[in-house]
Amino acid sequence: MGSGKTVAVAGAGMVGLCTALSLLERGYEVTLVDRNEPLQKASRWNAGVLATSSLWPMVNPGLPRAALGLATGRSPGFRINPACLGAALPFGLRALRAARAPGFEARVAALDRLIGQSRTRHDALIKKVNCAAQVTDNGWLFLFETSAALAAARDQVEAFAAHGVAHEVIGRDGLADLEPHLAPRFEHGIWLTGSAWVREPAVLGAAYMAHFGSLGGRLLRAEVAEVDLGAPALRLGGGELLAADHVVIAAGPWTGTLLARAKLRLPLVGERGYLRRVAPVGNAGLERPVFDTAGGIVLSPRPDGIQISTGTELCQPGAPIRARQAREALDRARLLLPLGEQIGPLESAERPTLPDTLPAIGPLAGAPGVWLATGHQHIGFSTSAGTGELIAEGIAGAAMPSWAAPFAPARFGL
Repeated sequence: MGSGKTVAVAGAGMVGLCTALSLLERGYEVTLVDRNEPLQKASRWNAGVLATSSLWPMVNPGLPRAALGLATGRSPGFRINPACLGAALPFGLRALRAARAPGFEARVAALDRLIGQSRTRHDALIKKVNCAAQVTDNGWLFLFETSAALAAARDQVEAFAAHGVAHEVIGRDGLADLEPHLAPRFEHGIWLTGSAWVREPAVLGAAYMAHFGSLGGRLLRAEVAEVDLGAPALRLGGGELLAADHVVIAAGPWTGTLLARAKLRLPLVGERGYLRRVAPVGNAGLERPVFDTAGGIVLSPRPDGIQISTGTELCQPGAPIRARQAREALDRARLLLPLGEQIGPLESAERPTLPDTLPAIGPLAGAPGVWLATGHQHIGFSTSAGTGELIAEGIAGAAMPSWAAPFAPARFGL
């Protein structure tokens, strides 16, 4: 302590780990703190796509038109956990205000830059940890059942074109060529040709953790009970105080709780996804992940089968599990591919989401040495490594770049 070179990172998900790696490579002493094994839940069970398409935030100018259907459960990709209705209402009102707020193009541009920075950094890390064989760069697919469904995505497709996101709009025959085992129920697809995907996120995560250890990083298995903004320090569950020159809060959906204990309010909720793996029948399979826009599900090829990822269930951490959405996702997936037995148990994971569906990245005003890296919702893998670079550069003394202004915690008064 006192050297200016010690950092405690609360949260050992992909965002926290990438931040720790960026700091270690700049000569900082880093302690990564989490009560669970690193890279569990969302960081392990994500769809594994390094998605160039993620520049289009969920909160966009089209949200007000879709709001009623979302709130009443008519969108298959979105549900509200009944136990969290009290939090969902104010969150939804803030999201509607954010959708109408000026500066939407700046928000899209910021996400585009963050995704690009993350891809460059992930590529470098993947090379360092000798995991190139885990990555396939044949893109991923958005699937549309009708021409009307594709037309409804016009603004998003125009954003792809405006920001140079490599893509092709293809028809039924093109889909059959790319994915011959996929049921022929889709009239159109968007092939995101510049995206890549990881065959098994858990394998890549383990390699990143081994790299963390090789650089001298320290992993501490402990619960973070509070953040001492003045010290700065993390107070652990047993009462121990872990002091450091800098503290990074990357605790995912639990970040809001930690800040609340420090008398700060971040309007964060959980965005739960349900996930299961299923064995294909015979030689059926996929060549790349696919997003079924009508069903609101993502199917990802894995070494042991197909992973089915549901859409979002808005909730708070610890809310009761509701398996209906997962059952509906499995029923829908069976219409798209010949699928057999389930592999392993149903999994779920909450992802941190803010009302404008942008991450909060940067220093906390009035709390020197304390930084936020949270709110990456369902695009955490695609934005994690760039977030780590932004935080590490900031701790090293660089000003946050102007393009990253939409991510500043100050937008929430922090």
